[in-house]
Amino acid sequence: MTKVATGALASERTVRMVAQAAATFEHLLMGRGPTGATVVAGQDWLVISLHEPCTAAERVQATDAAGARRLRQVHAAVFTRAFDPLRRHVEGNTGVVLRGAALHVAAATDMLLQFERPA
Repeated sequence: MTKVATGALASERTVRMVAQAAATFEHLLMGRGPTGATVVAGQDWLVISLHEPCTAAERVQATDAAGARRLRQVHAAVFTRAFDPLRRHVEGNTGVVLRGAALHVAAATDMLLQFERPA
C-alpha cells in the first residue's frame, strides 16, 4: 500500500511513482520488498518510509539494544553503497532526479526512512 502527502514538489502521480520505484528497488536489492510505502513531499524534498522491510530474523535481532545497533549499521552500509543505483533507478522510472539522501532505521517500528531531495 502506498500513501502520499504532497506539497509543491510534484503531482500525486509522480510521488506515487517515486514510492513504487523505491519499493521495487528495495525488493531488487534485498530480495524482499516492504509491505508498503508512505511518501511525504514538499517544495524541494521528499521522505519515503518503507514499512516492514526487515525479515523475521532481523526483527528478532532488533529486540535488544546491541542487535538493533547492528541492524542499523548493516542497513546504513547497504543504503550508502546502494544510493547511486537507487538514484538511477528512481530517475529512470520516474524522471525525478535525486540529489542526496539520508537514512534512518527505526528498528522498533521496523521501518526504513529515506530522506531525499530532488534536484
